[in-house]
Amino acid sequence: ADLVDGTSSPDLANDRLHVLFSVAVTEWRLQSECRSWDFLRDDH
Repeated sequence: ADLVDGTSSPDLANDRLHVLFSVAVTEWRLQSECRSWDFLRDDH
């Protein structure tokens, strides 16, 4: 059903990809911030 929806309405597929991409970027940023905070705490 998902494949059929993707081919019938590309906008929906693009929205889904955009959401997945946004989530991935957000998680990557959170991980980077956690790493930098750990580094700062270890430094002091």
